[in-house]
Amino acid sequence: MRPPRFFVGGCLLFWGWQTGFWEAAALMAAAVESAGVVRRRWDLTLSDFNRISDACTTVFIGMVLWLLATEAAARIVFIAIQWLPMAYFPLLLVQIYSTGAGVDLRALSLIFRKGHKDQDRSVIIDLTYPYGILCILSAGAANVRNPGYYLAALLLAAVGLLPSRSRRFSPFVWGAAVLTAGAVGWCGQAGLQRLQGMIEEKGLAWFAHLQVETDPFRAVTAIGEVGALKPSDRIRFRVEGPDPGGDPLLLRETSYNTYRLSRWYAIKPRFAPVRPLGGGDWSLGPSRSPARTATVIAPLRRGEGLLPLPSGTFRITNLPVDGLSVNAYGAVRATGGPGLVDYTVRHHPTVSSDRPPDASDRVVPGNLSDALYGIMRLEGIGGTSPEEIVDAVIRFFERGFAYSLDPTLGGGGMDLADFLLRRRAGHCEYFATATVLLLRAAGVPARYAVGYSVQEYSRLEDCFVVRDRHAHAWALAWIDGVWREVDATPPDWSRIESEAAGWTLMSDLWSWLRFRISWLRWREEARRRLVWLLIPLGLVLIRRFYRDRGGDRRLRKAVETRRVLKIRPGADSDFYRIEAYLAQRWFRRGTGEPLSHWLQRLAPRDPDIQRVLPLLDIHYRGRFHGEGLSDRERAALAAGVDRWLREQRNREAAARPG
Repeated sequence: MRPPRFFVGGCLLFWGWQTGFWEAAALMAAAVESAGVVRRRWDLTLSDFNRISDACTTVFIGMVLWLLATEAAARIVFIAIQWLPMAYFPLLLVQIYSTGAGVDLRALSLIFRKGHKDQDRSVIIDLTYPYGILCILSAGAANVRNPGYYLAALLLAAVGLLPSRSRRFSPFVWGAAVLTAGAVGWCGQAGLQRLQGMIEEKGLAWFAHLQVETDPFRAVTAIGEVGALKPSDRIRFRVEGPDPGGDPLLLRETSYNTYRLSRWYAIKPRFAPVRPLGGGDWSLGPSRSPARTATVIAPLRRGEGLLPLPSGTFRITNLPVDGLSVNAYGAVRATGGPGLVDYTVRHHPTVSSDRPPDASDRVVPGNLSDALYGIMRLEGIGGTSPEEIVDAVIRFFERGFAYSLDPTLGGGGMDLADFLLRRRAGHCEYFATATVLLLRAAGVPARYAVGYSVQEYSRLEDCFVVRDRHAHAWALAWIDGVWREVDATPPDWSRIESEAAGWTLMSDLWSWLRFRISWLRWREEARRRLVWLLIPLGLVLIRRFYRDRGGDRRLRKAVETRRVLKIRPGADSDFYRIEAYLAQRWFRRGTGEPLSHWLQRLAPRDPDIQRVLPLLDIHYRGRFHGEGLSDRERAALAAGVDRWLREQRNREAAARPG
């Protein structure tokens, strides 16, 4: 059954609408629907279809490898499904413009190609309907959640099913059945979507401590949770510029000011737009000198995200994004950027774009106030200036505290009081939270900051690599009108997490390969070079295709010639008709058994077989005599075979009763 006119073109336009590939979809739809106007067709063989199918599969595999190297793992499947119509469009196009009615199944599967080589076993399928369904499914992978997708998919399904409508039912009844099915389907998908939302909500609660991207509104810590932390050695981004022998550089993503139930929150973290300076430059505050510089090379998921920046950043250069915004807690968010950004920051410790402290930056939770003030009295934490208070807090954590990846106490959960008074061991979130609250109890406004510690220098890449396990938390204290970094976590924390991560050579090589591919993809000069490389590659492939087609024609001609030469003399003998008749009536000749021996075995069953022996002699002369049979002898053999077969059928007819 052929689909109605414009069905495939409509599916392609629908796919382009949902995925954003408008231009490609319009060109592909025009090429498909032009088949109704263009009358020229190609006479393609199975070998041609095999080659085109293999090329499409190779292109799709290349797309998947590209995604593996440039995209997050969670998005690869959805993007690959969206690209399927584009990858296999050439196969549909050659079917439409070929003289055949479809594509041999052997061209689509290596299993059928190897297992069914006989032409008689070929299975021809029409790709138009499957391709239209593929376009609808690929459009769904774009995840555009609006009623337009469902209504358009229902309309396309109705158009595709229209040729198979039974004539026993009127168009009105058929249309009502389609609308009813669509309404039931809408209710079903709405229920499934609601169920998915419930599962996602529960999942976020269960696995919130495993979040990958920083939330500027809330920080979910592992404080009070049971279980050991499992650091990942995946490389998140790279940094150039810091001194390899200097102190670790802290890159902050955001900070929080309110602590409730083991979680940090940012109250009213509204983002304000930053006015661009032009040429990819952005100003976050007044300039200071001498300024330090650092270059961050990081992926920008879906073209947006929080930028990791050193404290005191006042200028960002070479950042090609559409928009930049900053909130009161130091979070800088980029939007409308490429998948990989390479920006340079200038920073100075006396610059701060964060909002000055307010009452929320001095709040001490009531359930922890007794423990905090008791520690201050026992340990003598205090001073006449914020600097002295900060030094006293740092000295307190240097005495008897240790870094640990197991935030438990006696096999159960450990809260902040347990960490301070009994366990005295935990990860950076415990140290940072305790530092903030102790500073507040001593009268110093403080906030909780999260980001990354730049500390691992890679000689292979000649830059610093920042891994997931380098994610860090520390405190910010308001000192002399500026938010200063206060990190009380024991300095050996990076060594402990590095030992827990294990061997990283293979993952580092894979990360480096992904980084280089992303660099080629998103760097403008690299893309220009790549385009110039693709042009000669395309010409080579086109030349190879037509050269192989010519070689295949020559090969087929040579095979047919050899096939003619290999035909056995006498293989077209009329005596084989007698053999077929006797095999059907009695039993077949054994493999390799001569005709004469077989006829001798049949003679007791049918005396008339003796009459075919003279014909067998003529047959043998044609099979084994060097010159074969003359035209006169061939005619005599054919007449004898016809006469004997006619007599046998007449005898059978006379023997039937009635």
